[in-house]
Amino acid sequence: MALDVIPADLSNLTPGEKRVANKLKDVYSDIDYESYLYVQPRLKNLNPDFILIDAYKGICIIEVKDWDLEYIKDVDNVHVWDLNGKRLENPALKAIRYLNTAKNVLQSEKSFFDDKGTFNLRVFTRVVFTNIKSSDLDAFNPCFNQTPAECVGSDDLRKFSLNKLFLEGSCFLDEGLMSKVRALFFPEIKVKPVQTNLWKFNRKKCLLSSFIATLDSEQEKFARQIPYGHFMVTGVPGSGKTVILLSRAIHLVKEKPNWNIRVLTYNRTLAHQLQQRLEDLQDDLELMGVNYQNIKTSTFHSLASEVSTKPAPTIKNSEYWNNILPYNAIEEAVPTYDAVLIDEYQDFKNHWIKLCLLLCKKHEYNGKLIENLFLAGDRLQSIYNKKEHSWKSLGVNIVGRSKLLKTSYRSGSNHVNLALDYLMKDEKLRKEVTQFYEGRNNIVCNCEIDNNIDFIKGNIDVVNKYLKSLFSDKEYNPEDVLILVPTAKGKNGTEDIYKNLDEQLKVISKATKDRSGDKMDVITYHSSKGLECKVCVLMNVDAINDKKLLYVGMTRASEKLCIHSFSKDGGPTFNQLLSCYSDMTSPGEDVKSFNYDVESSANNKISFNTKEIKKSSPRAYMKWDETEETKLINLFNSGKSIEEIGYILGRNKGGVKIRLKKLGIFEEQDQNSLDVVNNFTREPKINASHGEDNSYQNKILESPSYDVYNSNKDSIPTNLQNKSKKGNTFKDKIKKYTSFLYKK
Repeated sequence: MALDVIPADLSNLTPGEKRVANKLKDVYSDIDYESYLYVQPRLKNLNPDFILIDAYKGICIIEVKDWDLEYIKDVDNVHVWDLNGKRLENPALKAIRYLNTAKNVLQSEKSFFDDKGTFNLRVFTRVVFTNIKSSDLDAFNPCFNQTPAECVGSDDLRKFSLNKLFLEGSCFLDEGLMSKVRALFFPEIKVKPVQTNLWKFNRKKCLLSSFIATLDSEQEKFARQIPYGHFMVTGVPGSGKTVILLSRAIHLVKEKPNWNIRVLTYNRTLAHQLQQRLEDLQDDLELMGVNYQNIKTSTFHSLASEVSTKPAPTIKNSEYWNNILPYNAIEEAVPTYDAVLIDEYQDFKNHWIKLCLLLCKKHEYNGKLIENLFLAGDRLQSIYNKKEHSWKSLGVNIVGRSKLLKTSYRSGSNHVNLALDYLMKDEKLRKEVTQFYEGRNNIVCNCEIDNNIDFIKGNIDVVNKYLKSLFSDKEYNPEDVLILVPTAKGKNGTEDIYKNLDEQLKVISKATKDRSGDKMDVITYHSSKGLECKVCVLMNVDAINDKKLLYVGMTRASEKLCIHSFSKDGGPTFNQLLSCYSDMTSPGEDVKSFNYDVESSANNKISFNTKEIKKSSPRAYMKWDETEETKLINLFNSGKSIEEIGYILGRNKGGVKIRLKKLGIFEEQDQNSLDVVNNFTREPKINASHGEDNSYQNKILESPSYDVYNSNKDSIPTNLQNKSKKGNTFKDKIKKYTSFLYKK
């Protein structure tokens, strides 16, 4: 794994700085672990030349000087006087300030201290003189070699080694700790507090509350592009477009503290989400001295209303919002913002983007005056604007300044594949997938979470029963669940659905246009744009005629997707989705949807405890190394269950399954359990590959105990029921031995 250099463009560096950067790239060319070199980063109000973060050696902050001997007229511990008599800060003193500032930032994180309260990160600082030999530097001691800042001469640079930067010794930073270091220095790349819905969302079963997710290096490099010009990031749902956009906005105010930044989107729900994400980062941004107050988020129409001074009509119809207001604003627009960033740009009409350009101040770069415009979106999610943009006629030049993201960090492969299969049943949309995603190949789902798809059909009682089942085992919190409805008003609109919810469900629900934060929200498909949740229930899919709108809804969930039809036989859209799912999971087989027996289950009790959080898997989402993969293979071959392997390795079940599949040694039917294929589609069965060998079932009965069980005897296969031992009740037997074999 080569050194990640961020940003990758070194054209603005001095010759000496380029020499150091290239030397570091050479040193790390044969190193296969995670390391980052940040080029001219901003550290609070300081500007070191480099920050090097090494997973095994620690952190080194580097100051580079291209001076030669003739340049230095005089020097003391505080200052240097150049040959013209100009007084400069001693680079050793400057390096020590970098070191102290970095330590102050890092010491805000408790996990970098041991049990005795000792700070255990290795942090160093060095001054590199690219044109002065070490022996010549000795003449200036102790002015340049001031502990802990040490000097590196030009001759040392030729035989550069990591020990010259970090000294002997090591301290291992795993993926989680590396992410924490990067997020503390550069809070704009932090994903977790920004995407609370996905990574934590106050759930009872929090995946890993201490894990800080960050942008990957390619995303970060794009967000840190030069602060001038037009840029576009596009990608599949959940690929990090919005996080990159927000990271870009914060990067701009870090580099240009006096700039005024405007972040725009189409709907109010997403505008509120963007503002909340900024507020979530407030403490980190204040720690780093970032003037985040200069970033303002709003809807496009809010901006247009600010610009236009013409009185609005009493009744504001779609013509007013789409055309009259924007054109009124265009007539009065003057350059106001140093940069404008648009999230979900595909929903903006051409003249809306024209207004955004008119509101951008022009800055000089490479002898040209240019606006700073950043666009993020996905044409396959264009639910408000059906026309393509004419970038050339608008004067937007994104040639060589665009990036396509094809990795989804939100949805699992089942959700994304079903959504794409459904879209591509339409020939026109199939061409759009090819055009905007550059085809379906290489679309990756990097999400180590089990992702299920359920199909239900029937009236509101069926929906109530399904929703109750989500909470019956305390696996989900109310705020983990999002119910999408075709319309806000009328029969089966958001208010109507809310009114017909079970009384217990009403207590923890809300019909809304925005996320409530602590409720199970009933919201329209349109308002779900840009949102994320653990479970998403798509109600009345047969009423949705826009395939792209349904595509938006199908890609909101990180774990469980439920597709519903009011028709007892399923409507045309429901059945088409069911057919796509059948073809995807078991070609040639019929997949049956589930009908709840409402009458027999009406008395089910619901238990909610929003404060209960189960113990998380400490190594979830961390990269697998060769040693851990070897241990994984040995555990699997020894007959350990997926749950047992996860417990031993500190991994969640989905992550273990995915890694085993990637290693090519696991199929679903290989698990030491019953092959329960789908929550509601098939009867449980004993893995056929084991035949009638009773030793296999005996092995199951000797496995560790678990604290959740299915007390419904009829749901347990007969051949397993007969394995009860003398002196134990059936309920105790199932509780102790078989709970981990079933999915609810």
